[in-house]
Amino acid sequence: MFLPAAEKNGMIHRIGEFVFSEVCRFIASKTFDDIGLEYVEVNLSAAECMQEHLSETIISTLTKFNVSPSKLSISIPETAISQSKSQLTNTLDTLVNAGVSITLDDFGKGYSNLQKISQLPFRAIKLDKSFADNSNYSKANIILESILNLAKALNLETVIGGVETEASLKQFERLNCDYVQGYYFAEPMPEENFTDFIKKSFR
Repeated sequence: MFLPAAEKNGMIHRIGEFVFSEVCRFIASKTFDDIGLEYVEVNLSAAECMQEHLSETIISTLTKFNVSPSKLSISIPETAISQSKSQLTNTLDTLVNAGVSITLDDFGKGYSNLQKISQLPFRAIKLDKSFADNSNYSKANIILESILNLAKALNLETVIGGVETEASLKQFERLNCDYVQGYYFAEPMPEENFTDFIKKSFR
């Protein structure tokens, strides 16, 4: 309920600027180096993706905190590319040229446009959690395996969201998905809890 309301009244843009500042502050901190993360991924809403000066805002925030663009990844929802004109293409090209990587989120949720995906500079695609939810159905698995093969042919990394069980994890390992995420590993948590979790999990 919160995010759609924030998009409707325009607050999403101020929230997004706050999130970028907090992420860059964290990346610039000693804690980030101590726990050994390579980068942090930030999710954007479709409304944020349509901002004319989005790339300038992101790059200026990176500069403000003296953060390398390679330590930031931007995740945009599939709905954004279904709405986009040249603005989104220009934004993504500017960010990629600056060294920021881009992930397509919620792939397969109902707005897939393979032609646009082939034209935009994505590093990875994150498949919608519905693929994990329906992984016991043979037809869904055929579609999933085909998408993973297509992504590899396009030199795209693949991420499966919504993994909640060990059986689901093992299935996606067998399918050679590059990354998995979900409540099987951890639920969302505050920064301090997250850093403790990383230190304990990968000590």
